[in-house]
Amino acid sequence: MASMFAISDSVVTNVPEDQMQTLALLARRLLTRHLKVSLSDRFRVQLLQPQLLEGTRRRCRVIAVVGAGPSVPAVGSSAELIDALVGEDPNPRGRKEYLHWLTRVFRLQEEAFETQLAALSRSASLAQNVRAHLKDKYDIRHPTLLTYEILAHLLKHRFIDALVNLNFDELLDQSLYDELTAGEFVRIVSERDCRHVQFDADASDFLPLYIKLHGTASDPETLRFTRDAYYSKRDRIEGGIQKLLDGTDCTLLNVGSSLGSFELNAMLAAPTRLAIFTLSRGGLVKGPNDPTKEVLAERPGKATSFEDLMSSKWSVSASRRGYQGHDLILRGFADVLRQVADKESNGVVQVPSISRHVLVSELLPWQRDLHLRTIEHAEYSRARAILEVAMCAVKGRGLVSIESLVRGRCAFYFDQYAATSPDQHRESWERICASGGLLPDDVAHETYFADPLICRPETVESDVAPTNRSIDLDKLANRLTERLILDDSVVPDDSRVSTITTTLQDLERSSEVEIHARDDQVCAKIFSAPTTLGTITALRAQTHILLKGEFTQLAVIAETGEWLLDPAYTQSFSDKLSRGLDVYLIIAFRQHEEALNAKFGAHLKVRRLDWWRHNRHMTVAYFHDIPTSGIYFARRLRTPSITPVYVADSVDTTILSRTFMRYWLQADPSVSPPGVPSSAIPDRLSELPT
Repeated sequence: MASMFAISDSVVTNVPEDQMQTLALLARRLLTRHLKVSLSDRFRVQLLQPQLLEGTRRRCRVIAVVGAGPSVPAVGSSAELIDALVGEDPNPRGRKEYLHWLTRVFRLQEEAFETQLAALSRSASLAQNVRAHLKDKYDIRHPTLLTYEILAHLLKHRFIDALVNLNFDELLDQSLYDELTAGEFVRIVSERDCRHVQFDADASDFLPLYIKLHGTASDPETLRFTRDAYYSKRDRIEGGIQKLLDGTDCTLLNVGSSLGSFELNAMLAAPTRLAIFTLSRGGLVKGPNDPTKEVLAERPGKATSFEDLMSSKWSVSASRRGYQGHDLILRGFADVLRQVADKESNGVVQVPSISRHVLVSELLPWQRDLHLRTIEHAEYSRARAILEVAMCAVKGRGLVSIESLVRGRCAFYFDQYAATSPDQHRESWERICASGGLLPDDVAHETYFADPLICRPETVESDVAPTNRSIDLDKLANRLTERLILDDSVVPDDSRVSTITTTLQDLERSSEVEIHARDDQVCAKIFSAPTTLGTITALRAQTHILLKGEFTQLAVIAETGEWLLDPAYTQSFSDKLSRGLDVYLIIAFRQHEEALNAKFGAHLKVRRLDWWRHNRHMTVAYFHDIPTSGIYFARRLRTPSITPVYVADSVDTTILSRTFMRYWLQADPSVSPPGVPSSAIPDRLSELPT
């Protein structure tokens, strides 16, 4: 059986041409929103094609509404819960009469989950029983589901402004916490969460929103299922959503929802134009009492629904256990989004890969049996911790600081494992890291290096420093296959190693760092007028514009300097090298030094600084020794999360310039660390010793 990681073969080619066009239309709308968030007006004019540029001039928004469908593989059908509650109802006749009243007076659909819950909670005591059942059934955060992983991915990278979740479970919550760091999004469950929240998505201090419209299972008092609670007005939440969408050209991704909620109907009335893309098996509700249909008919924009997108071809492709239709369609859409971005953004947007999300959602074991939940959770968390360590090792190129491990997913899942695993069977932190391919340094336990047994032989010879080890991805994949507890029915034996290797190769090709979208509060105090670059696209575009400008010297601090070899910047460098450009480069590792010398020749001056002292990254452009602009971010001990800023103020660029020159002198072996006195720093870059 072929690996499902061949996305273009197994997913996109199964989509009929008309549906591909619809997916491309949706991708273009998300790409437009992403570019509007990432680039200033001036940059958009300089970098974008006319069609995309025109789209970014509109007041556009993108939101996703999530219904029960995607959670079914983990929590089961809502009908199971209703059947259990009906069996406990002391007055079946009273329930039926109440149901009839709800459908007659409020025009609700009798079979709808919300209607059934309202009837089952028609008194305070019954409501308390329902609340207890809801908590017991839905208070879960695992397993990892691919649909939720992709939605979290799109929110992080600012293709989506807000996620509106109608479910009680916390499966999507966990995917968000795994994908985004603290301060990168706002979670709204109740009115009290709306204080000081910015709902204007075009504001500089806006953070992506995650709104749980019906409450969350871990806090049962927030659950909204009784008739009174369901129809009670919540001014802050409803007012915030109105502000988010009012007067906009709104794109709505409907993922597993009927869109029949009266709250959603009020929300959908706010945009000036509305396009609905239904990424679900059944499409929009068709019942005669469907209020959504009436609201959509009144909108001046065209509501795009592809109800038949989940055709028989898709169902066949999604036949493996645990791989549902929602997962398949979202995965296919992610691939289409990447293709559209590559083709239409002039290389400005590189959509980050979803391969990590596919791996954790497909390979890790899980069961739905509630009585096995604690044991299963321990096994799941152990396997997830090992897998996260391995991916961290590959992204870190075989060198990872303990700070990176303990602040990320590795430590989170190890702590979950430690809390749920019996003491006598629990593996140590060191054992988990070793299973993922990392061993602590013999001298400084703050550092972890790749295990020599999973590295390429030529890079582990006695005279080769641990920092220059190169991981053999096939060896690491084999180790993971041995150490993880995998369900044979999920991925066949003959494809496990290739499946894992494919993901690791993708991670190895990708950037070591991820953008933290919010100002780190440090740069705002160092510089007078920094501009935070909140997405990878913003960082690449700003770098592209900086290199297209006029400068005669360039000062760079980078891990390896590999980005200087990016073909996207070749033309800018070629033009300036012909006019005598000088490049001053400080690196921590020398893997690309030969290629850099071949490209820049005598124009390149290189010094090396030990990686544990190499905690400032910058690119500073000079015009005849005067610093004119720069990009800067701190990266202490190779932490993967960065917050880059752009500066052009003369005071700010001078700060960057003097910082670079201090580091340049520290990189000279004749200078004793830790520093260089201010009096020793020259006033001009060209006066630095080379």
